[in-house]
Amino acid sequence: MKGRHLVLPAIFRLIYCCGLRCKETRTLARENVHLDEGFLDILQSKGPKSRRVHISGELVEYLAAYDRRISRLFPERATFFPNREDHPYSASWLEQNFLRFWYAAFPEKKDSGISIRAYDFRHHFVYANMNRWLREGKDVNAMLPYLMRYMGHSDVKIPCTTSISCRISMEGYWEDSGTRKG
Repeated sequence: MKGRHLVLPAIFRLIYCCGLRCKETRTLARENVHLDEGFLDILQSKGPKSRRVHISGELVEYLAAYDRRISRLFPERATFFPNREDHPYSASWLEQNFLRFWYAAFPEKKDSGISIRAYDFRHHFVYANMNRWLREGKDVNAMLPYLMRYMGHSDVKIPCTTSISCRISMEGYWEDSGTRKG
């Protein structure tokens, strides 16, 4: 498929580095990617909510290089990650490719009974940030509202009640800090 070799590494890197929802990443419009200013506008993601997601300088450089290369194939594209018709790729396409790469990297996990999804990068993003804050001595309770806003949530409980990794991280936090367990 035209451009797939460029799209796949970039789309997974963006999901992993920013904790975006898979749909937010797949459907990202080119006009909502502001690399010169270092942010993405995520519009109408989950209901009527929109948000601005700031990205690291390193990711800006990577995505700018991707943008230059994919623009040679699709100079007038509307989507940031276009399929051959300049439409977003499907959810099943993203998941199939994620699993293909995952099991190529970890063949022993294929029949382990443990399921993995591209969406789990979003959970990992929460877990990694919480652990970084713990290492830095930051108050996780004070930082969570910022993270949840960045990720498009209005309620701090949503990702941490749905993700085992978050619960494990928070249990360690509560044990170490002497605060309540939840």
